[in-house]
This record gives sequence, structure tokens and C-alpha cells, in this order.
Amino acid sequence: MFCMSCQETMITKDFTSDLELIAAIQNVENKVIISMNSLPEVSKIAISTTYSGNYISKSELAPELGYQVDLRKHKGRQVANKSVAYFDIDGRMLIADEDFKAKKRGRGGKKGMGNRGALEDCFDFVYPFTLVMPDVSEIEISDVEGWDLVKAWYEVNPEEEERPLFVFPLNILVEESEMTINDEDEFRAIAEGCENSKGRDGKRGDCFEVVYPFTLTMPDSTLVTLESDDDRAVVKAWHDAHPEVKEKGVFVFPINILLDGIEMTISDEGELKSIAEGCKNGKDRDGKRGDCFEIVYPFTLMMPDSTLIILESEEDRAAVKSWHEANAEVKERGTFVFPISLEYPDGIKVEIDTKEDFKEIKKDC
Repeated sequence: MFCMSCQETMITKDFTSDLELIAAIQNVENKVIISMNSLPEVSKIAISTTYSGNYISKSELAPELGYQVDLRKHKGRQVANKSVAYFDIDGRMLIADEDFKAKKRGRGGKKGMGNRGALEDCFDFVYPFTLVMPDVSEIEISDVEGWDLVKAWYEVNPEEEERPLFVFPLNILVEESEMTINDEDEFRAIAEGCENSKGRDGKRGDCFEVVYPFTLTMPDSTLVTLESDDDRAVVKAWHDAHPEVKEKGVFVFPINILLDGIEMTISDEGELKSIAEGCKNGKDRDGKRGDCFEIVYPFTLMMPDSTLIILESEEDRAAVKSWHEANAEVKERGTFVFPISLEYPDGIKVEIDTKEDFKEIKKDC
């Protein structure tokens, strides 16, 4: 065992860059297909954070060199988009330079070193709609679980490189307004606009939620009060009746938002923009950051006055809210008492022992 470890270390050190090791892994002809569970834990964590929204379609071991992992996008406009990740024999993710990625990416980013820069959808699909698969068969996506049918098709056809095509027209929901997409060009324009999207009225960047009830002033000065999610239909109806108006309704302040399970009052647009900008940079959620991971209960927060609050479940966040209500002049938030445990979307858990380790994990998100 000792000699094998030495040999692997020597082979890895023969490469002067990640790029060289990646090329070597690619060129190995005797790669062995392995299960996802056979990947090093550090590799699985890197996949969960860097390739959120993807599933592993194939994992291969290049003996004594490292791993090649094929991934596909699970749902959305880029459904089935293929990415490839590489790891050294210890599980560290390998990074190629941009020129290499550009040469290898191919059409639609399918054959690249990964698709980490892919735009995320900032809209919701209106079901049902239809996809045409590469073999010209059709799959109707009738609800969110329908995406699993696409995954199943590619599991049966693992070597297929082409992505499915959307059948137009289809409808999507953008900022609570339903709109019809007539062709791929329109669809692409909407997707590219997601890059600069700053969120949605009720939930900006998935960082915080606006607490009901709240009121919107529509562009014609009509006031619309929303008591629940169902009332968003009223906003949609207004936009349907005024299709020429591109502006959206604006909040009537003050409003309350829910941030980290804590309800807080926002007095004006400036405060809201400050919170939203923090969300954009991924700095605003302790319990769940950018859908990258969740804090596992129980955990303990030390409040600014050194009070310790143990949270056993989501309901216990009410205790944190009560502390802030009783100390309204205090702007600082509680800090974690380490160690804490994190859980990634695929069920992998990892223990974090220090604040510094936590900061490093958040950078990966």
C-alpha cells in the first residue's frame, strides 16, 4: 500500500500544471467506469458546489492519474447540457486555463472542461411544453417532475451529445408576467438577460422573501395589495391588460422581509437595494447560501451580547427574530458556534470546524 501511494504521488508530480494532468487523463485508454460513491468525498463536494443543478452521468477512473466525471444539466433551458470535470487521484478539482477550455468546449459548451459559467434561468416554465429529443422522439414536460424523463432518456443514451430542442411557441413566467416565446432567438435573448437580472419582486436572488401582505404601485398608479402568492395573479392580470407597459410595479414602503429566518423592516428602496446587492454577492444567508448548501440542525448562534441560541429546527429561528426585536438598535447578527455541519443538495454532509473553513466553503458557492 505504501509503495502504491508513492507511485501515485510520483506520477502526479510529473505534471507541471493541471492542464497537463487533464490531458493525460483524457488520453488514457483504459479508464474504468466507477460509481459516484467511489469518487473521493472532496470531489463530490466540489461537484455539489461548482456544478449545482447538474447530475453525474458517468464517472471514470484513470488509474494512478485521476478522475473524469461527465455531468449534465438536470432541467431548464440548458437541460442535458454536458460538462466534464477532472480531479487528481486525491480528489482535488483540476482547473484548465481559459484557452484550453475554449478549444475543448465545442458547440454549446458540451465538450468543455465544464459549464460553470453557464447562465442560470431567471424565469419559470409554464407547463406543459414539449421537447424533441435527438432521436426525434417527443417528451411532454407536464410538471417539474417531468424533467426526470429527460434524464432517463440520456441514461439510456449516455453517449448522445446533442441536447433536446424546445417546441415553440412556449410560455414562461418572468417577474410574475407570463410571456410567449416564439423561437430560439427570443429564448436566447431572455436567457442572456438573466445574467444581469437582479431578482424578483417577491424573492430577490433567492436570498430573502418579502413578507405578505405588501402593496405595489403599478405604473398607472394603481395600488395592488398582495395578501398571498395567489394574489400575484392580479399583478399578472394588470400586465396582461397593459402589454405595452414594460415597467413593473414598485413597493410601497415600509415592507417586511424574511432574511435568515429573521423578519426585518425595510424603510425605502435604498435599503432594499443594499440587501439585494448583498444577495448578488452571496453574502446574506447563513442557513442556505445560493442553494449551495444548508446548515444542518441543530446548531448554535452566539448573538452580539454573547447570548447562545440553540436552533433545533426551522421553527427555532423565531427565537433569533425575538432577540433582534428586543435589541432593535443592534445591527450585527449572530455568529455560528463551531463546529457545524453542512449538507449539499445531493445529500453529502461535511463538518466545518472553523470560521476560516466556512469562508473558504462559501467562496466555492
